[in-house]
Amino acid sequence: MRFQSKYPRLDLRLAAFIAASSICLIWVFFTNNAFFDWAFTRHQNTYSWLMRPILIVPVCWAAWHQSLSGIMLGIFLMLSSMFWFPAPQIPNPEVALFLQSERAILQAGWTLQNISGGLAVLAYGVFILRAFWLRSWRLGSMGLVIGAIAKGMWSIVFSPDAGFAALPYVAVTLLGVAVFAVWRHVASNR
Repeated sequence: MRFQSKYPRLDLRLAAFIAASSICLIWVFFTNNAFFDWAFTRHQNTYSWLMRPILIVPVCWAAWHQSLSGIMLGIFLMLSSMFWFPAPQIPNPEVALFLQSERAILQAGWTLQNISGGLAVLAYGVFILRAFWLRSWRLGSMGLVIGAIAKGMWSIVFSPDAGFAALPYVAVTLLGVAVFAVWRHVASNR
């Protein structure tokens, strides 16, 4: 059963509320230095790195079921997952160095590089959401794989000293997509 087809007004209202909450979270993140620092300190806990590949699953599921509120909730959870876990007592030096590079990029302002990166992330999100919305699991899976590989390459290019710290989480995403694709292929051939 599709949530949206049964309750379209509720779905739209919830989606708008959650989208507004996400915008508020992003605004606080970029305008409040104490919050920005606190979030990045907690983001050194690699459990928060693991959450993004896990949380993409309910986002894709919501798109498959054409639930705008489910998509928005998944995106909000992905945005907030960076500070769910406590800061590690002894941070991994590669993780700390990689996050230092990410912080510098985010604090650099509206550079051409940041605008291009933001547009690339937005295009990636629209692509996979549209693919799953149209119930094309092959196209959606392909988008997830391309996105994971691009994230891995971006990590290494823009943080050569520590970018390899992101690769295990890229591998988790690729493994998850592979398991899903095999399951979906077997299910569609029954």
